Amino acid sequence: MARVVKPLTDLKIRKAAPKEKVYRLFDGNGLHLEISPTGSKLWRLKFTYRGRERRMSLGRYPDVSLREAREAADEARRAVRKGIDPIEEKRRSKRPPEEASQEPVTFKDFVEEYFAHRYRIDGETPYLQRNHNRMKNHAYTHRVARVPVGEIRRADVTELVVDTLERAGAETARRVLAFTKETLEHAIDRGVIEFNVAAGLRPRRLVGKREHRHFPVMTDPRELAELQRAIEGYRGDYSTRQALRVAPLLALRPGNLRRLRWEWIDRANRLIEIPAEAMKMHRPHRLPYGDTVATVLEEMEPYSGEMGHVFPSHIHFSEDRPLSENALNLALRRMGYTGEQIVSHSFRSIFATLAREHMEEHGAQDLAIELYLAHRDPDTIRETYNRATMLKELRKLAEWWDGYWSSLENIEELVG
Repeated sequence: MARVVKPLTDLKIRKAAPKEKVYRLFDGNGLHLEISPTGSKLWRLKFTYRGRERRMSLGRYPDVSLREAREAADEARRAVRKGIDPIEEKRRSKRPPEEASQEPVTFKDFVEEYFAHRYRIDGETPYLQRNHNRMKNHAYTHRVARVPVGEIRRADVTELVVDTLERAGAETARRVLAFTKETLEHAIDRGVIEFNVAAGLRPRRLVGKREHRHFPVMTDPRELAELQRAIEGYRGDYSTRQALRVAPLLALRPGNLRRLRWEWIDRANRLIEIPAEAMKMHRPHRLPYGDTVATVLEEMEPYSGEMGHVFPSHIHFSEDRPLSENALNLALRRMGYTGEQIVSHSFRSIFATLAREHMEEHGAQDLAIELYLAHRDPDTIRETYNRATMLKELRKLAEWWDGYWSSLENIEELVG
């Protein structure tokens, strides 16, 4: 039996209080209200257009009342019945008259806009220039370059990546896929499209398993003490410096650290809980932390505590964007370290190496080290059991690692 949805009332909407996670109140026929942990209330409409499920925003409550949201939803449904995409129709209606008659923005156009945006943020780094050239050489010569960005299908991206694999090899194909995804995310940010059709594409399925990459690692206590002093003395962006202070201790993948959100942090229990959808292995990650991380979080609260991201970009601070992809590596270069000495991913290798060298001191199992790093246990049953029972070992490991890192301040005593 189909579930009967009771229509919303203004009273019910006004009384809807925020919860720890986003939740929805349904009005029926796809219209619903999303309530975020910050208390904002956003009208959304779910509908099907040309066999694909779509979602569009109808505005925020109370700026858009319940009556107005229903009227907008009815209008969108009428457009669908006429074979018109209401999202594109809404976007077109907002354009100036001189722009409305122009040709739609193609994928190639938007890749160019995305790289121009990245150059403004990060500068014309060799990393960006290399990948810009990859997109010029492979994406721009493919038929997808001429497709309007709002009409790109998942199959188009798959075809582009497979063609690149055959012509230029696995690494180039991975990079083209990665920057195609980033371009489409940028299109979402700009309000050009509603969702990323490439989001679920995995390079391993399309390109194959990547050869293991060894990141540079330093483990000598004196070198680590010098690195610690360089981080503490960094005079660049405050958010970047604070992220670097906790990077060795949390040993998160750089993307997870940059995108760390306040809602994932249980400060009372000193525990970070990152949801599965934000993790590389698509498994939720529970990570305890010690005194140093607690101090940094306390210092960050006045700076970003009312925002979503713990470490926001100072360039797009008002938009609550996280640190850019290359922010931590650029900071390490400004400190005088080369890419052969250390990269942001090296902090994970530093932790893994030293944690295994000092197992007698902290007493944690090797499996705890793997869980700390959010590595997947090949034994699925054992993994499920250990993720539920090894929190104490992870706390012990976090406290030891915090103590070891803090002891580098007294390097002469440490090395004798």
